[in-house]
Amino acid sequence: MGDHAWIIADDFLAEPGDRKGELAGNCTGITGPDGAPERLLRRLRDGEGDKFALFDDDGIIYYAGRALADGGTDGEDGFAPLDELGRPNAGAVLIKYKRGDVWETL
Repeated sequence: MGDHAWIIADDFLAEPGDRKGELAGNCTGITGPDGAPERLLRRLRDGEGDKFALFDDDGIIYYAGRALADGGTDGEDGFAPLDELGRPNAGAVLIKYKRGDVWETL
């Protein structure tokens, strides 16, 4: 994978009162991966990036956020939020990106 970064904007698994920014609580605001380039993280914090959503095998949404990758999010780097957070943290199995007005499965 090339340089990439992502941020979680919404954690739909979080319980009321869970602290934000914690893997075991509310993942809202978490960025990744460890060592992601600051130039990409800064852009994400400024609201840039391709919108994505992570789902379980029943189509239930777990997380939503934004991602950036030097090579674009339509290839291998597009799976990063799923591979680096969604699957290991919650068992998510599917990632979709908003392309125009349509959500497309990667």
